[in-house]
Amino acid sequence: MAGKSARFDDQDDVSTRLSDEIAVMIESIKALPVPDHLFTCCIYKVSDDIRQSNKEAYTPQVISIGPFHRNNPKLQEMESFKLRHLERFLERAEKKLEDIISTVIGEEKRVRKSFSETITLGSDDFVKMILVDACFIIEFFWRAMPGDFLINGYPGFRDRESLLKRMQMDLILLENQLPFFIIEKIYNTAFPSLSIEKPIIDWLSSSLFKFYHDEVYEFGHHELIRDSGSSGVNILHFTDLLGKFLLPSRVSRPQISLEASEELMQSVA
Repeated sequence: MAGKSARFDDQDDVSTRLSDEIAVMIESIKALPVPDHLFTCCIYKVSDDIRQSNKEAYTPQVISIGPFHRNNPKLQEMESFKLRHLERFLERAEKKLEDIISTVIGEEKRVRKSFSETITLGSDDFVKMILVDACFIIEFFWRAMPGDFLINGYPGFRDRESLLKRMQMDLILLENQLPFFIIEKIYNTAFPSLSIEKPIIDWLSSSLFKFYHDEVYEFGHHELIRDSGSSGVNILHFTDLLGKFLLPSRVSRPQISLEASEELMQSVA
């Protein structure tokens, strides 16, 4: 009996010691800073196990948007394509380039926090990247609606439709996004009068998301087709917007009571 009692005492001592050590470990992490972007990020890289199943499905094939694929050699020739659109954008803009740059600078920290990884680009290069990419997106889809389309001089694409389709696929990839709020802010800054008459979400719905836009109206799900800032609809980026178009409307979504919800949670617990 004495031997058994000694073993129990030893186990108690070990349990107490390990408990104290684990408590210290837990306490130690409280002093570590928690990166702000963990709470605000919305643009992620696809995990390696998913990517390996079909790498091309998750990687832009024509054009890079944002920081994750900007150094991909395969996509570099399209940088001049972006700059041509930026030039056209600035020709149409109601405000000076300096005003638009100031808008981006004012939102730089918030934009950086939108990405799941720390972006090591210096401030100047980061601001230029966001400006060029956002202005390109706005101009690209603005010109995708009518027949005016900047395509001359780009090898590998025989026609407008070929390039447009490839671009559209790249621009809905999760890794190839800018936060929607910065695109909208740049648009509103550059075109203050136009932004009131025709919010960016309206005409994006008629270009990049035209198919889903038509489906939304066919089924009466038109609460999304508004200025995201005034409607209360929180659009994170184009991938998120696509998902919102694919959801049924609030009216047609199945309703579940609080009691039924609690019963459901208990049944799967």
